[in-house]
Order: sequence, then C-alpha cells, then structure tokens
Amino acid sequence: MSGTVADPVWARVLAGARAYGWQVVMVPEDAEGPAFAYTVGLTQTFRHPELILFGLPLPTMQAILNLAVALIREGQRFQAGTHSEQLLEQTEVRFGQVNARHHGEFLGTAQRFSGDVPFAALQIIWPNRAGQFPGPGLPVSVTRQPLLQ
Repeated sequence: MSGTVADPVWARVLAGARAYGWQVVMVPEDAEGPAFAYTVGLTQTFRHPELILFGLPLPTMQAILNLAVALIREGQRFQAGTHSEQLLEQTEVRFGQVNARHHGEFLGTAQRFSGDVPFAALQIIWPNRAGQFPGPGLPVSVTRQPLLQ
C-alpha cells in the first residue's frame, strides 16, 4: 500500500479499505473511453479476484460491485468463464479473466494497493438488450465495453 495520503483518491481508497476491507474506484467516461468501475482490496480481504466493469452509468456500476462484494462476503466465488443472474435484474452477466497487461491502464489503484503482490481480476460482462455479449464475430460493439482478455 504505497503512496502518499496527500492524493485525495488514494486517501479515499485507503480509508475505505481500512473501514470495509475494500473500495470501489469509479472512472467517468472521457475522450479515451467509456466509464468504468472496479474494486480495490478484494484480493487482500477475501482472497477473491478484483472486479471491473465498463459502459454503464457510474451509480449502476457501483451498485453492481456492491452487490457482488456482498455475495462474496457470504461465500460466493466468481470465476472466469462462468455466469451469474444475481447481479443484474433478469439479466445474465458473464465473467472474463482480465489479462495482467491491462492492470496498469484500467486497475491502477488496485495495482498500487497490492504493491509487489500479483493479483487477478475478473471483468463483469453484460449483454446488449438482445441478450448478445460482446466478443469476436458478434454484432455487439466493444466500444462501451472493451474486453480485457
């Protein structure tokens, strides 16, 4: 957990991690890409991969991550290649493994929090209104939801 507390984002992450064992970091949409949100501290607190998702309103993504962590706290474990109907009402989500090469760009605060300890991360992938998930050969744009495989 390196870094100075003078950084307000880092201070908030440390305070949340100390109080609850984990924290959500939310990144608004900008010219470089869609909004996204991810967890920090799941690896240390629950021995569970960090979670990240893209392209939904920030409050929605925070609610999804809060629910996911509540389920993890109760013993649920999410794994790459599996799905769940517990995180979005009447909608299945899938879990994909995040390639470690994306950690610095998309999970920087989680990486900073972990220090020299490697960590795993899962991407929560949601379908379009037709129930189609993004992926190779599918007519679903990955612009709002880039796949970090």
